[in-house]
Amino acid sequence: MSSSRNTAAKPRPGIESADPLPWSDAHEDLVIGNRFDEVVAARAGMAALCQDDRSWTYGQLADGAEQVAGYLLRIKPTGRVAIYLGNSFQHFASIFGAWKAGWVTIPMDPRYPSARNEQILKDADPDLILTDQEHRNNLSPSTGLPIEDRAIDQYEHGPKEALRSISQTIGPETPATILYTSGSTGEPKGVLHTHASLMHMTKRKSRLMRARPDDALTLLYSASVMGGLSSVLGAFLNGASLHPRDIKNEGIADMGPWLRRHRITCCHSVTSLYRAFTHHIGSGQSFPHLRLIILGGEQAYPADIELGSDIYGPSVKSY
Repeated sequence: MSSSRNTAAKPRPGIESADPLPWSDAHEDLVIGNRFDEVVAARAGMAALCQDDRSWTYGQLADGAEQVAGYLLRIKPTGRVAIYLGNSFQHFASIFGAWKAGWVTIPMDPRYPSARNEQILKDADPDLILTDQEHRNNLSPSTGLPIEDRAIDQYEHGPKEALRSISQTIGPETPATILYTSGSTGEPKGVLHTHASLMHMTKRKSRLMRARPDDALTLLYSASVMGGLSSVLGAFLNGASLHPRDIKNEGIADMGPWLRRHRITCCHSVTSLYRAFTHHIGSGQSFPHLRLIILGGEQAYPADIELGSDIYGPSVKSY
């Protein structure tokens, strides 16, 4: 199946048009899967994900999502699925596949403490955990939950009729995902987001950042938190390319060359991380493609904006 293939990464390969994909203001259009289908129809052969010197097209991402959706619908019409995969192709295909099947996703990060992940599973009580063989051993056998650890291209095909039928029942107020708080003041608490709430957030952000299909967005957060999910949706619902980087393992030593090599146009980062890698990059380097820095998660100060202007140039905007 095509979703399991990858190709050597090129800077934003396959982009043929920089024209933004228009957003509808109609309430009935606030369904993630519908917007994603529109993007795929327009950008099927273009790069969606670039990671570890590999890339996947929108067509491959859509194939993977449809495979997951069909598999879930063979289990039951709706449900809750924990996705324990990290920032990877299989994770992104799984969340979009679950949304297309009308399931609620519970994204989890295998890098987070096992105690936190166990608390999330206990609280969310999912019908199924999607993971891979690399991460399955991190899950406690005591969960007692069904676990699927095969690669997506090994899933059984579901009936296309069921997928078309279920898509007609998914509306803006259909629950889409449960994101868990950090738990810094106690146990992690789940917050439910509907298709409409995520679509409103993404539409506002897309218009603010003037998102375009020729954008290349960073993913420096975990995709299991809102900062990461907003980067994922900001890329995949605008036909742009997403570029994950594992800061914990890869560090910031070559952040400047990495930004240039991937021709990053929009860098979304926690403020403290932005300060660290921007100070490390220092002056005297050129970032001709970078146009926007988005800071979140922590308070940003005027000095942070001035720092970005000094290092990246005054044409790079920040918010």
